Amino acid sequence: MIVKRHYPFCAALLLASAAAGCGNGTSAGDGGVPDGSGAIDAAATLAQVTAFCASYHQALAARLHACLGGDAARWAACFDGAPGACALRDGIPLPDLCVGLASSVRLGRVRFDPGQAQGCLDDLQQMACARVVSTAPAPDFASLPGCAMAIVGAGGPNAECAGTRDCDPADYCPLEGGCTAVCQPRIALGTQCAGADCVQGASCVAGGAGPTCVANYDPSTNQSALGGDCMRHDCAPGLACEPMALTCGKLLHAGDACTPGQGLCEPFTWCNGTCVPAGAIGAPCGAQPSGEVAGCLPGGFCDETNACAAPRDPGAHCVVNAACKSGLCGPNGACLAPCP
Repeated sequence: MIVKRHYPFCAALLLASAAAGCGNGTSAGDGGVPDGSGAIDAAATLAQVTAFCASYHQALAARLHACLGGDAARWAACFDGAPGACALRDGIPLPDLCVGLASSVRLGRVRFDPGQAQGCLDDLQQMACARVVSTAPAPDFASLPGCAMAIVGAGGPNAECAGTRDCDPADYCPLEGGCTAVCQPRIALGTQCAGADCVQGASCVAGGAGPTCVANYDPSTNQSALGGDCMRHDCAPGLACEPMALTCGKLLHAGDACTPGQGLCEPFTWCNGTCVPAGAIGAPCGAQPSGEVAGCLPGGFCDETNACAAPRDPGAHCVVNAACKSGLCGPNGACLAPCP
């Protein structure tokens, strides 16, 4: 059973912009907040985007905690540091989906409707846990009906984009290590895929022939008990989805006995015979003889010496995006500046 908590975007919105309408049936379908003359007030719109993202981060952190367990404060901290500072259970990076959103609105790549923003947060709170886990790398704005109404991409095929949110619903943005790409058509059911690029209503799921776009499960189904299917059903409270078997197993906490490779230790821990906490700055990390990967707590990444380190400034050496404060490691092996 999902317990719905209300994340009041309207209250934050009123603080951000007294001119904005929220929850009263008004919206700015043309992509911004009208001023007294009917023109678009760009500053007020950007303030509303900032307020929305703060509420979205709070709701997403709470949903990840409810679905995956772990320390609630650490999930919240995932959105306080460098992009890509945290990962889901299977090691897929958890980027900040609001990075660059304000720029996309300012540049006209995205239309933001504050009148629909609370519906987006409500949809996120009710999103089935199996979809939270299986939608890589994390729930996309476009995967939730309320969010698709609040944040509307304006780009068709070959339009410049800084993320899939900049493209219309039929397209996605194949962004790989840079600041921009161009919108491309989404991949059809049954076709091989590489990430969050499938047609809406489908996910990219690993299989014998490689990752393939498959239809999502029915979110109205009941939760699965111990040993039940967790690809098409939620696991009941206290259980976790084993990433290899795709069945529900008992969620294990720090200090509990575990079997390496099952993926049942709660977030921010890993299995070394028992579930042990992820490392703080300076702690050892990386691949272990058991096949497990010892991770780092939010605010750190595993560096070339297999030690948890703080993300680096632009120009510093890097191998992975998580090494950089901007979340962007350039092709020359140096951290890039944040995208404008």
